[in-house]
Amino acid sequence: MCKREKVHFEDFPKTIYINLDIEFRKKFFSDFCNKFNSDKEAALYLFEKAKKYSRNDFNSLYSQIRQYKTFNTEKFIPIWLILEVAKINKYNLKVIEKNIGSYNSQRGVVIKDPILPIKVTPEFDSILAHMLGDGTDKRNKSNTGDYCQYNKISLYNFIDKIKKVFGTIELKVNDKKVNVSSCIILILKKYFNISDFGTFASYLPKKLFTHSKYHKLAVILSFIVDEGTVYDNVSIRMANKKIINDIRRLIISCGYSCRQIRKTPNISGTTCYKVSLLNSDLKCISNDIKKLSHLFPTCTLVHRQESFNFLANYSRSCARKRYYGETKRLILELLNNKKYKTYELAKILNISRRTTSIHLDELEKQNKVYLYKVTNMGAKIWSSD
Repeated sequence: MCKREKVHFEDFPKTIYINLDIEFRKKFFSDFCNKFNSDKEAALYLFEKAKKYSRNDFNSLYSQIRQYKTFNTEKFIPIWLILEVAKINKYNLKVIEKNIGSYNSQRGVVIKDPILPIKVTPEFDSILAHMLGDGTDKRNKSNTGDYCQYNKISLYNFIDKIKKVFGTIELKVNDKKVNVSSCIILILKKYFNISDFGTFASYLPKKLFTHSKYHKLAVILSFIVDEGTVYDNVSIRMANKKIINDIRRLIISCGYSCRQIRKTPNISGTTCYKVSLLNSDLKCISNDIKKLSHLFPTCTLVHRQESFNFLANYSRSCARKRYYGETKRLILELLNNKKYKTYELAKILNISRRTTSIHLDELEKQNKVYLYKVTNMGAKIWSSD
């Protein structure tokens, strides 16, 4: 994880608006206007430049130029205009970048105290994966996209990623969804040269495949968090065959092994496609996750990490571990004292969840245990009371 690529403000989509430090902005536009005989002449120069950005309202532009050099209030200025003025002023773009106080897209959520330039870290790449997995770029009434995650710990981990990469931002959480500023979506799309986050239109951009192994791992982890299952193996399921094929290629490019893509129905009965990691590689992946999360703490499997660790450390052997009937006896002893989830019993007994489920089903048929509750996430809780 060496020197990182950076995204500077001049690399942003030209539809993003920049709020400069007030005193710097006033001097910046005063210096520009002083190079012309009048403010109107300066505005006419910019009006000619504005045409290639599909801007054709001279009176509005003229009024804005005068405000930018005199008003003592915050003003959000389109990036194209700042860059055109900088050419005439011969200002160093790094100096301008240091004086950016915030930015947004038109009428969008503001990113305050922005981290600039934006570093292309594994966290940056993983945000794209989250948006491709459980996000949408379809703008709502607040001019934002959405990211949906039913687990609160993982939802707030995503929010933490956003803040670590982009800066201070007030993200509105509504039940299982969080609004994602449209300027973040625009920046991701421009950097990765991707046009759509739609379920069947999305794909992994070529640029991801040029990044380091730990960037790719962060992307894989995000897909497991959003679209994965960690049970007796680790798999990712999505309705889009193209992106599943891309994810498989990404896994292999990291040096990990995985199975061929399988067509399988999801809970609702519709067709989806699944790729599974080989259990024999999970220990190696677990070690890589530790290295990655040491530098980027948000890049983990979050609510799925404990289950993953159990699988990675699970000792697989064909040899019988206990005498006949002993495992069922131990399950009954445990359930006699408290209620347990299937996963918790499997972890205590060091057997697979599938084997644990078989034992529990047999004990349920014998009326020795019963299913106490199924959680919102589908976990079964058992009791013998």
